Amino acid sequence: MFVNMDHVWSYCTKSPIIPRGGNENVSKRRRQKLLLRMCAITAVALTVCVFPAQTIYILSPFGITKIGSSLHKGFNVLVFINSCMNPLIYCFTNKEYRKEFKKLLGCNRGYEVYPETELVTNQTQATTATS
Repeated sequence: MFVNMDHVWSYCTKSPIIPRGGNENVSKRRRQKLLLRMCAITAVALTVCVFPAQTIYILSPFGITKIGSSLHKGFNVLVFINSCMNPLIYCFTNKEYRKEFKKLLGCNRGYEVYPETELVTNQTQATTATS
């Protein structure tokens, strides 16, 4: 997995296809670096959380560890925690994701009018006026 990240990084920094210079290209390179950083953090979290459980599965046929032990169950909980960590990692490393995540949780500032709610409000006003 980390070999793939290294390949992407070398492609982004050394590729003759990606032009250098100009404000637009600097912005694009910056976004690529931020995306690569987010992917690297996610990959490290996945490795840290999944490696212990996979080690138990690999060692259990040799009698070194037992599947179903409290250690095994604890490491499986760690795997589930990784799934919960991913949205938080995305939120801390990506401004656009963070903005949409706040909207999803209802933490947006100010009142925004969405077309769907405006339509529903107009329909309910029309039905109450005719009643």
